[in-house]
Amino acid sequence: YALWIQGIPFDSNLLNLQAKGTEAVAYEKKLSSSDLSPRSAVLLVKQQEEAKKIVEALNKLPTVKKVSWLGEVLPKTWTPEREALAQKLKSYSIPKTSKLDPSLLQKNLKQLENLLNQSLESLLSAPNSQELLSLLEKNLSELEFIQKNLNQVSDENLAKFNQAFITVYRDHLLKAAHSPLAKKSDIAPQLLRQVESPDGTLALQAYPSVNIWEREALESFTKQLQSISPNFTGPPMMFYEILNLVRSSYFLAGLLSAAAIFILFLINFRSLKYSLLAMAPLVFGVFSLFGLMNLMGLSFNTANLIALPMILGIGADNGVHLLQRFRQEGERTVDFLLGSTGKALLLTYLDTLTSFLGMALARHQGLASLGQIVLIGITCSTIMGLIFLPPVLLRLSKKN
Repeated sequence: YALWIQGIPFDSNLLNLQAKGTEAVAYEKKLSSSDLSPRSAVLLVKQQEEAKKIVEALNKLPTVKKVSWLGEVLPKTWTPEREALAQKLKSYSIPKTSKLDPSLLQKNLKQLENLLNQSLESLLSAPNSQELLSLLEKNLSELEFIQKNLNQVSDENLAKFNQAFITVYRDHLLKAAHSPLAKKSDIAPQLLRQVESPDGTLALQAYPSVNIWEREALESFTKQLQSISPNFTGPPMMFYEILNLVRSSYFLAGLLSAAAIFILFLINFRSLKYSLLAMAPLVFGVFSLFGLMNLMGLSFNTANLIALPMILGIGADNGVHLLQRFRQEGERTVDFLLGSTGKALLLTYLDTLTSFLGMALARHQGLASLGQIVLIGITCSTIMGLIFLPPVLLRLSKKN
């Protein structure tokens, strides 16, 4: 079993720790696969010229989907696409509309009413929204009046209205297409604060083109950004550092726990032989845990790595209690295994099993994996303690 420890994967995807089917996880996955990824890396830059160079370098990275910053919001010139659209609107001739379908118009008005009602509901809890609320309520009342009286409007008047509406709409588009370039003063203060601080420091937000919930993709994204500047911050950088710390720290904690337990055994037994015997069920139990995890397809993650020190602490009881009682009996009998000590160890195991069973059945996948690994680990340690140690102690008692 111990040879299979290298085959146990480490699941670094934090979304896999959440309960299955939750809306938060579903929307997080949708956002991560869109241009609106909520997980971007941020770099603060003092000078605009320096920011331009960094943005150009970032846009060349394969793991960067887009870079958002103030220079993107305030372009120096119109894009060729914008110019082409303006020219097309100028030459656009308004076609004469045919007879309108009243039922289709009623359907469209109903859809508009639903959208206005949704906007009204979202604004009810928003601060400083009285003006917008009043406007929406007025629009809804006017819309209701139109729906009630639509059947009384002649087809000719509907066609005239449609023609006038298209004309006004085209004129608005033309005006927007030839509007002056946006200035910093045109941006609302609450929006400007997201891209520029009061002292002029610019925030560059780099959005990933890869799924940063996967470790390899996260590592590539992080290292490529750090090759541009080591000062990037944000959720991706934080996730990367946390994953590295968790992996190294908990495995180190397991080794330190095992070393501390062995030192305590040496102090207690004052014998290397008995200390090694007390550690044997623990070591074999942990190796069996690794083998069973491989067979069952279980993986380590940031939630269940803490199980290793816990299993070592709980599993150490079996060997030390058996050996302590064996020495109290003068190292001449193992009858106590079927009596008080054996029953006490079994009862302790069942009590611990019951405690972690609820966690193993939890809907939260992270807690469930922690409970499952602890259950397997203490079960392996208990079985090894009750199977491995008794024959050894029986042999020692016969020698004595």
